[in-house]
Amino acid sequence: MSVERFMAILFPLRARYLCTMRHARIVILCIWLQALVMAIPVVFGQKHTMVGTTRKAFWCRLDFAVPLHHQAYELYMLVIIFVIPVGVMSFTYTWICVEIWYVVSKRAVMRSGSECQYKEARSSSCPSYTMSSQRSSSNVYPAFGDSTRGTAGDSTRRVPVKSSDDTRTRKQVIIMLIVVVVLFAVCWGPILVNNVLVSFKILNDFHAYYLKPMRLAFHLMSYANSCVNPIVYGFMSRNFRESFKKAISTCCKGKRKSRLAILDTTRTSILKSSNGSDDKDNGYTTTTETAFRSPSKGSITIDSKQMDRLG
Repeated sequence: MSVERFMAILFPLRARYLCTMRHARIVILCIWLQALVMAIPVVFGQKHTMVGTTRKAFWCRLDFAVPLHHQAYELYMLVIIFVIPVGVMSFTYTWICVEIWYVVSKRAVMRSGSECQYKEARSSSCPSYTMSSQRSSSNVYPAFGDSTRGTAGDSTRRVPVKSSDDTRTRKQVIIMLIVVVVLFAVCWGPILVNNVLVSFKILNDFHAYYLKPMRLAFHLMSYANSCVNPIVYGFMSRNFRESFKKAISTCCKGKRKSRLAILDTTRTSILKSSNGSDDKDNGYTTTTETAFRSPSKGSITIDSKQMDRLG
């Protein structure tokens, strides 16, 4: 999902023909096959151990004959379940945040008409902005609520109200992406690190004393990661809430949807096209083709609705 969002934001032209239903099926099939192959080592390590004194039972647990194999297996699980996913998500979401920050900042400058102010922020070498910043605040922010009033030579005009909305949405999207990565690391890190410590005999492999509640909590945290993401999206993504309500409403009414409509409801990483019709758009994307349509000039334009769809 993070790679799909990365492609949709940074490479919208490629995403139009890469993020399709056919490719999605291929990726899902490859993921299942890869998971099956990568889980093969556990077959050679699982043993049935008899436990109990008054009542006998069997405990299915990892019991490698060679300690080195056990250590290699736990390190292998730590890498493929924790290190690689966190690394991929950190890389993709960092680039997405940088791109969102740059594009929205550029759009805010273009709306305000102060291109010189943008150059000043980037290079600190714009004399005209320095001169305009010394002017009276009454020229930049006119009184009596007249945003068009001011000196004709002013190079800085009042920033539209929508710029503050874009800034707020931008911060919300960035915080949401950071929270997703942090929650994954917090939920999966403890149990995997615990297993590595057990394989190196730093911790006892039996659930004795404080180890039993601790490891039970670690196991619950790893499973809870799959449950907490929808909650995060629900609190921090307006589009997710609207799509969820739409899905519930459709299920209650018993109406059938096409595959593309279901894709639009469940996939939260789609982006709508930016062709100058933002004011006329109703906020929903109905097909994959329009979801990944690139701007007419090939540039990336992200508005508040598009950033909200990242969640």
